[in-house]
Amino acid sequence: MTQHFLPRAILNIRIWIKALLRPPRPRLAKARRRPRVWIIVCSVILFAGLLTLAMFTIDAWTITEMRRLPRPLVAIFDEITDFGKSGWLLFPLAFALFCFAALPATLPQSTQMIITTLTARLGFIFVAITLPGLFTLFSKYLIGRARPYAADGNPHVFHLLFRPEYASLPSGHSTTAFAAATAISAVWPKAGIPAWLYALTIGASRIIVTAHFPSDVMASAIVGVTGAILVRNYFASRGYVFSITQGGDIYPFAGPSWRRFKSATDVKSFMPARSRTSI
Repeated sequence: MTQHFLPRAILNIRIWIKALLRPPRPRLAKARRRPRVWIIVCSVILFAGLLTLAMFTIDAWTITEMRRLPRPLVAIFDEITDFGKSGWLLFPLAFALFCFAALPATLPQSTQMIITTLTARLGFIFVAITLPGLFTLFSKYLIGRARPYAADGNPHVFHLLFRPEYASLPSGHSTTAFAAATAISAVWPKAGIPAWLYALTIGASRIIVTAHFPSDVMASAIVGVTGAILVRNYFASRGYVFSITQGGDIYPFAGPSWRRFKSATDVKSFMPARSRTSI
C-alpha cells in the first residue's frame, strides 16, 4: 500500500547497506590484481613531487595571470563553478535511490531487474562521489592552506584556523567533479568524454575565479580519481556493478538498453497487474 512507502524505503536502504558491508567474495578478491608496493610508493613520491613543483613554480604566476582576465569571462566561470558543488549530484542521486527503495515488491519481474540494475549503478556513483568528498572535507581544514584571495596570491601560507579561507588544499568542487567523471565513465564508458570535460571545466573554473591554486586542483584530481577507483574495486570484489576477469581486469556489467529501461519505467509498469486494464 502507498502509505507504507517510507518503512519500505528504510528497510530496503538498510538491506543495501548491509549488502555493501559484506566481505568480498573469495574468488573475486583472488582474481583482482593487487598493485605492488613499489608502484604505490613511487606513485606517492611522484605525485608529491609534482604538487611541490607546482607550488613553487606555477601557483603564484597562474593566480597573477587569472586576475588579468576580462571580468565578463570570470563572471561566466563564476556561474559555471557552482555546478561542482556536490549537492548538484548527490541530492538527485539520493532522491532517485530513495524512490527506488520505496517501490513495491509487486512490480513485474522484468521491471524489478532493470530497477535493481539501475539502483546498483546509481548507488556506486553516489558512494564514489561521497567518500572522496568526505576525505577532502576533513583534510582541507587539517592542512590549512590559505586560498589565493586570503593570501594575496602567496601559495606558501598555511594556518590551522579551521576557516573556509584557509581550506584551499584540496578543492572540494574539483574532487567531486573528478570523482564523478571517474565513476560515470567506469559504469558507462560512452559517457566518459562529456564526464571528463565536465571535470576539467570545473577544475579550470576554480583557478579562473581564484578560489584555488593549480596545485589544489591537481591534488583534488588525484583524490577524486583514486577514491572513485578504490570504491569501484570495492564493489567489484563483491560482485556488484562490475565483473573481474581471471587476469584481474575490471569491467562494468552489461546494463539494460534504453528501450528496455524506458518500457520498464513506464507508468503502467508501476501499477498492480489487476488495475492496468483500466488505464
